[in-house]
Amino acid sequence: MTEPDTDVRDETPDEESADTHELERNTIFVLAALLLAALVSIAFFNLDRHPAFSKPSDDFIEAIDGLDAPIVFANDPVALAALDDRQADLRPAIYPLQTWPPEGPLLNFGSIPADFERAGLEAIAEESVWTLWKPADYAPLPFFGGARVEVIEPDGTRRLCEPTSGGHKCAEPSWNRVRHRTITVDGERQRCIWAHPMEDRIIRITFPPVATETGEGRQMWIRTALRDAAVGAGGHIDFQVTIDGQEIRHRHTDRRGWQNAKLPSVEEPRELIVEVSAPSVGRRHSCFEFELR
Repeated sequence: MTEPDTDVRDETPDEESADTHELERNTIFVLAALLLAALVSIAFFNLDRHPAFSKPSDDFIEAIDGLDAPIVFANDPVALAALDDRQADLRPAIYPLQTWPPEGPLLNFGSIPADFERAGLEAIAEESVWTLWKPADYAPLPFFGGARVEVIEPDGTRRLCEPTSGGHKCAEPSWNRVRHRTITVDGERQRCIWAHPMEDRIIRITFPPVATETGEGRQMWIRTALRDAAVGAGGHIDFQVTIDGQEIRHRHTDRRGWQNAKLPSVEEPRELIVEVSAPSVGRRHSCFEFELR
């Protein structure tokens, strides 16, 4: 098999260091999320029996449900227990906090940590011991932290990529791990979802339900790129996006900068699938992200 890239030797020291630090941060958050989940039953037990800790009211739950958001995060075990108790009343999916700053609305219990303000979070609802926050620049985009990643083999069978603290491992080489990375696109540092195509295979990434059209009429687009150092070293990359039975095909040509495609218009949250492939995979250091316009 021809080695498609070296992934480390081709990176600048800054890119390699940034990826290493990001992996370390993500590992810490994953371990914290596991601990958070393990403590949920204990927290809920205490919440029920402590007279000073009231559960979120119906009005507060409605405020969470009314957010134009596919997900809501819990900042602590008590918040996770409270959300889990009202899961049937909430459209957003519930996740323990996995990365910082949060990628969506965040429910906090008790005192407000100092790093909320430093991270630019905005309080949007408050009740007793509960506060609801969201990032100042928040947009309801597909949540990679809840995605399922598979490889479609030449015979059509699907193989699940192993979830790891650094993303999803689809093969042994490091370039075959689908994950967030910071790369250089058109001379600027950009954080996006790294998805290096695999020879004779399709990478299939299934995101949790999301709407591609917001209540304000904004539409979701996919943006694709090659790392600057890999431009000119190969051919195109094919992206297929499917949601609610509708699909678009987007071909990223071998040049610098971002290339864009508008997604089908879907107002109710549905699973969103991105498939990545290429006829020639050598040094196809591809990356993608979403934005609302």
